[in-house]
Amino acid sequence: MKTFYFRKLVRDKVLQRCLDDPQIKTYHHVLSDEDYKVELVRKLHEEVDEIDTASSRDDLLCEIADVQEVLDALALLYEFTKDDIRTAQNKKNQKNGAFKDRAYIDKVELDDESEWVQILRAQPDKYEEI
Repeated sequence: MKTFYFRKLVRDKVLQRCLDDPQIKTYHHVLSDEDYKVELVRKLHEEVDEIDTASSRDDLLCEIADVQEVLDALALLYEFTKDDIRTAQNKKNQKNGAFKDRAYIDKVELDDESEWVQILRAQPDKYEEI
């Protein structure tokens, strides 16, 4: 018998299919609240990465649906309603806008005294200083 590490949060029916298959011995456990939070965020990253590999419009739709499923699970875990999320989204859109204009900033040049210098330097993985 070959053994493979899975090490990921799976949908309920995936686990059940594994448990029902006599050719698979499944080692699993139920996550604590804290571990569940961590694994949902990890799953969100996994699902978002899969959007890049979608080979058709239908595949893309399925990948976006997977992302939405994880977002819905996170909202449920933190007890946010769809209205809570819509309200926060609207508030953020009023302050910062949405993504409709497709604006993309290549780089910024800042005065040495700008408050943004420290903000951006504090996140070197996100904002590389040239």
